Formats: sequence, structure tokens, C-alpha cells
Amino acid sequence: LMTAKKLLFALSFTAVIATILFYVFPQLYSFVYKFYGYFPPGTGSIANGYRAGLSSHYSQNGIFIAIALMISACEYLANSRGAGANKRSKWKSFFFAACCVVAFILNGKRGSIIWSILAIGCVCFFISRDKAATIWKVLLAVGILLVLMQLLSESVPQIETMIERFGIMGNDQSSLHRLAMWSLAITEFCRAPVLGIGFLNYRESYDTHLAPLFATGSIADSRLDAHNIYLQVLCETGVIGFIVFMSFVLLALITTIKLAGYYSERKKELRLVAILSLCIQIYFMLYGLSGNGLYDLTFCFYAFSLAMSASLYIQRRRERKGIGQLK
Repeated sequence: LMTAKKLLFALSFTAVIATILFYVFPQLYSFVYKFYGYFPPGTGSIANGYRAGLSSHYSQNGIFIAIALMISACEYLANSRGAGANKRSKWKSFFFAACCVVAFILNGKRGSIIWSILAIGCVCFFISRDKAATIWKVLLAVGILLVLMQLLSESVPQIETMIERFGIMGNDQSSLHRLAMWSLAITEFCRAPVLGIGFLNYRESYDTHLAPLFATGSIADSRLDAHNIYLQVLCETGVIGFIVFMSFVLLALITTIKLAGYYSERKKELRLVAILSLCIQIYFMLYGLSGNGLYDLTFCFYAFSLAMSASLYIQRRRERKGIGQLK
């Protein structure tokens, strides 16, 4: 489990390093541009290539950074309490998390940073003994972060740009596009409320009704998902499919919450795996409100978190039966 976690962190933190590196040395991004043969969405030039990092879309880069941030934050939490807590590892995790925040500011993806921070806050709440104190600590940390960003915005253009993007949220082209997508999903659900219109058929509906209004001309832009997995699952599989989907997601979440509580005072490695699995699952559910987590790269990380929970669940059963620990 720990080896898998290390590989996941190495993969995701590479995106953090690439984002910062391409910002400091923009000329290096020319190699990425030559590899893809085009400027990934969200960049537009070599000077802005850092927003996408090594990914083919700046949204994908935001997902990788979110995973790196959550791993760093969960390691910080795992080293803050319980058996095996290590202050040196704790502050190393804090440094990695700070690097992720810098990369997030450069990336500029609003949804990923909001949902990942909320997911971390939820994990802090679930694993804490004093819930009220934890809420105040999380709010204080977020408040300090917002104040620092506001102070730095006058001298750091990327922070100013991010703050401006939050300011126009709901009125910008991206928000209006999402509202149109959600409206189409609701309309398609009303057309077939019981069984839905068929899995992945929302893309066909988008191609017919919205692509003429929003598509930029590429094939990929003419067959988009709804940017809300709950509405898309509802319209594609109907009420029956939605109930099955939500039952599975909530059952996995509740099981993981119990596992996180069970391992909160036990071996640090198992404690870390439990809270990381919980964090990624919460992120998947939150990101699904504004993204395509069920249909894009996020689902791979979600599946990874389910595998971690399954391993811990088996380990707990083995412990109850007096059998040895899983490696």
C-alpha cells in the first residue's frame, strides 16, 4: 500500500514540479509544445505553458496538482497524531503542500483547488476528536490563506488573475457554458426519467443541441460531458441507475469513514492510507458537482482510493480473526 502511495505521489508531484519549472524557465515548455504539436487548452503560448505543465489540458494538470496536495496534506495529518507521529516528516509534508498551493495558483483551475481544499477540511473533521475546534482551525487556516493571497495579489499577477476569476464566477463564459450543459442534462432526464437516454449518450445530445453554440470547431469540443456527474448519470441511466450509482458511492464513503476512525490511532502507514482514501473519495464527489470526474482522469484516482479502502477492509477483518497484517 505504501509503495502504491509513493508511486501516486511521484506521478502527481511531477505535475507540481513541471508547473513551477515552466513558469521559471518558460523556454523549456517548447519541448512539450513540440511533443503535442499544439498549445494545450488553457495555455495559448509558450509563455503560459506552465498552466498545463506536462498535461494535454490545464484541467488535467489541476487534477494532478490536487492529488499531490491531498497526499501531502494527509501525510501531514498522519504525522500529527497517533502512533508513529513524526514531526520532521510532518514539516516535510507541509513544504510539499506549500509547493502544491503555488502550482495551483499558477495553474489557475478554480474547481480543483476549491474541491481539494474542501476535501482536506472534511477529512480533518471526520478524523478529529473535537469537531468544533477542528472547524474553527480549518476556517482560520482558510482565512489566513485568503488574506495572504489578497496581499500578494498586488505583486503576483497569477494570484490577481485567480482572484478575478473567482470574482466573475457565474457570469463568465465558462460558467454560462456549464449552466447550459446542466439545463440540457435536466431536459434529457425529463425525456426518459426511469431508464435514461443511455450511458454516454449525453455527448450525442450535446453535439446536437449545444455544440453549434459553444464548440470551437474540434471534434473533442463537439462531444462534451455535462460537467456534473450527478446530472449526467441521472439523464443517462435514469432514476434506477442513479440510485444504484449513489448507493455504491455512499456505501464506499461510509465504509472508508469507519476505517479512518478505526485506524486513526494505529500504525501510521495504515492511518495514512485510510485518510488518503477518504480524502480522494470526498474530492471525487465534490469535483463531480462541476467536473467530469466519472469520465476523465479523476476516476482513475477514485478507483485507486477504492482499492486502498478494500485493502484496509480486508486487513481489518484479518485483525479481527487474529491473522497477520497485509504488506
